[in-house]
Amino acid sequence: QAGTARRADFDFFGDDDEEIDRIYARGARAQMWEEVLSPRDPAADPTQATASDEDGAPANLDDDIGKIAKESIILPDGTITPMSSLGVMSPPSAYAAPDMPMPSAEYLAQMQALADGGGTAMATESATGNSQSDYYPSWHPSARQAALPNTKWADDWRCYFGSVKGICIGAWVTFVTIPLLFFFLALPGLQARIELDLTTFALVLFASTGLCFFATTCSNPGVPPKPKSTESGPIARGLPHPGEQYTFSRDTSRYVEGFDHFCEFVGNDIGKGNLSCFVMFLVLLSSLATFVVVTSIWQVVLMWLPPDPDYHLYFDIWRLVLAAIVIGLVMWGLYTCSSSDMCAGVGSLIMLMPGAHLGVALVLIVVMLTVLLPLTSNIMEDATFLRNPTAFFLILPCLALAVLFWGMSAHWVKLLCTGISQKMWLRAQGFVKGRKVTTTADATDGTVMV
Repeated sequence: QAGTARRADFDFFGDDDEEIDRIYARGARAQMWEEVLSPRDPAADPTQATASDEDGAPANLDDDIGKIAKESIILPDGTITPMSSLGVMSPPSAYAAPDMPMPSAEYLAQMQALADGGGTAMATESATGNSQSDYYPSWHPSARQAALPNTKWADDWRCYFGSVKGICIGAWVTFVTIPLLFFFLALPGLQARIELDLTTFALVLFASTGLCFFATTCSNPGVPPKPKSTESGPIARGLPHPGEQYTFSRDTSRYVEGFDHFCEFVGNDIGKGNLSCFVMFLVLLSSLATFVVVTSIWQVVLMWLPPDPDYHLYFDIWRLVLAAIVIGLVMWGLYTCSSSDMCAGVGSLIMLMPGAHLGVALVLIVVMLTVLLPLTSNIMEDATFLRNPTAFFLILPCLALAVLFWGMSAHWVKLLCTGISQKMWLRAQGFVKGRKVTTTADATDGTVMV
């Protein structure tokens, strides 16, 4: 197999490592060399006829592999074919082929502005060059004339276009558990103290959020029906590409019109068909989380106020020392988790949202209070149906959700106004799913990705 030191020569195939590996899996490098390149003339350079490395391939074959990458393409059946056989002598610019849709100058200007605001040149090139397909080279005509193999179409679903995954199940559990605790244990105590009908308002808000959630999960994001087979084009017996307005989602193996991104929280692609429901869901969920935070704080404050407060503090030294130790352990755990490889990708994505730094500061303050007060007060003692600490413990998770989803709401409203998809925006910022950029220089080189 070819040496991995020159894998960068095949980067024009996009992000799909399977296509790159297929080149190396075809056998000896000499076989690939003979398939693609014209035979060398030993008389012109006698050293080329005798020099070899340990595996028997010519010593300068790494240079030949680079030439393969520059002068050939890979077809869906795995064969390496010279571009000259397709009437192409060299890979043109990503937008030079006349049969490919051209991005507008305004769009490219927006992408450049995003890159100047924190992205890299590499990210901008990746965003523009791979905006429609990550399977073929962006300049290859097959990327427009034929659909990818094993593609799923709208005919494969009936009424539920989403997918049930671990994060989606966790979202369902959270979306049901927190409101149940709020309605049955937290809200009755506050409702007994005030005359405002908070329960009806909360039920309407919760029902509206749930409807938008299910609409986003179940609805068709823009998947086209299965087209008829065609024998035309460079790939025989293939299905035609549905059109330039469709982008392939590798998370679900289907084309989506106006594709924005795949949301693991709702378990569905976000495209033209459900983008409005998705944004409305974010706004309503942010409002619901904020409502729970405000009403919970309201109830907790009322229980601390004179003349007859339900809660009071203990000033024992051992309680304060124990609280300080627990707070230190919790903060250390949060720092370790946020800096780990598993959380780094999600954490860096969250910090790109508007207001993320202020939100994180508020959440950390509430974390310390959530640990401190149960150890230094009677908040956990003598609990009843109308007097219980449920409202106090709901503040932290609901505040975290409110900060997260208000930032996401503002982010997607901005994207809708500018006409840029989430995928393009992330690439302009240099963000790669599941990877962590350690330094700016490494991000520019694209070499230090975990």
